[in-house]
Amino acid sequence: MRFNLRQANSGNLATIALGLCVAFLIAGQAAAQDSKNDTADKPEQSGPQPPPLVQVSPYLDLGFVVPDGYSQGVVTIMNDSEETIQILNAKGDCHCTTPVIQQMILEPGQSTDMVVGLNAPHLLGRIFKKVFITAAGYNTPFEVPFTAEVEHAILVNGGEGRSVIVDLSGSYKLESINKEPFRILFINGKKLTADDFANFDPESDDPRNFYEIQYDYTDLRKDELPRWIVIETDRPNTKMFEFPAFFKEALKFPHSENWWPVPDVLVNPSIEAGAWTPMEIVMSGNLPKPGDSVGITPSNPDLAVRIKNVGLPDTGPGMRIDFEVKPRWGYEGFISSALNFEMGENYAVVEFFSRVRPYEGGADAPAVNGLLEPKPR
Repeated sequence: MRFNLRQANSGNLATIALGLCVAFLIAGQAAAQDSKNDTADKPEQSGPQPPPLVQVSPYLDLGFVVPDGYSQGVVTIMNDSEETIQILNAKGDCHCTTPVIQQMILEPGQSTDMVVGLNAPHLLGRIFKKVFITAAGYNTPFEVPFTAEVEHAILVNGGEGRSVIVDLSGSYKLESINKEPFRILFINGKKLTADDFANFDPESDDPRNFYEIQYDYTDLRKDELPRWIVIETDRPNTKMFEFPAFFKEALKFPHSENWWPVPDVLVNPSIEAGAWTPMEIVMSGNLPKPGDSVGITPSNPDLAVRIKNVGLPDTGPGMRIDFEVKPRWGYEGFISSALNFEMGENYAVVEFFSRVRPYEGGADAPAVNGLLEPKPR
């Protein structure tokens, strides 16, 4: 299928005409639902109950997993019957779970290990997942539940639901999960001084594994109040992360009643000036109507956006939008922008944060109108 991809002539608006992809999205959603209803992660064999398996290892808790990170654990299951059990497959309740069973045929009393892998989502919090094990002769799967806590390697106020601030002034705590020391480099693009810390001077004190950050936003206008606190550190796996600021005084971004982004914030620790960086987002709710087009308009004039593709997400309902962002040539440092998404009468806003590094094309940057500009990528 061919999309009519174009960059608008005015401003930084990027649009894509959907055309036939409307039918593709609707048909794809229906097919995915039919497939889900047909299989439902259950075997096709007849049988009155799940296979007589038992989990002989403790309940699997993968502990802390960083957003978009990977972790795995091992579960041991045993044949608790007097008959041979032939395992057909093991599937997770989402594509983020990848189970692998070591042995597919279990004699009475025999056990085997199953490696359970998890590709953690970006959203923070405790998650509960299941693996379904199907066996020949049984029409109901054996279920293996497990859990994990999706958190950054640096906890905010102890993690879980406490990773938020609601008052215009106060303090919050940042703590390393593994107790290793780290440095806080920037918060919302601002370099910190001793006044931002409680009992710590970044110029003279050694790095710690715990900090208390003091803040005061009472002098800011409603449209200046942050909705996200973006932390930059020297930790390789936590160079940049965010947590929400729920200030009742802050300006709220509007969105359509039944069209919302997943996630509603995009963070990329490092992008290159003058070069396109791929991004993606899923819009849940309303699907496009014939004649609709999708558009993205950045609020920051130093950031360009172009849409590459619109299609179905890997899992679940909605519409996936693949797009690219590019800071202007010569820009360097922290960058933020509201990305205004539109589709017909639908609209939503996603906030974007990153740190821009210099263009790395070197001699590939030719002179255009007397100014150095990089070649298109």
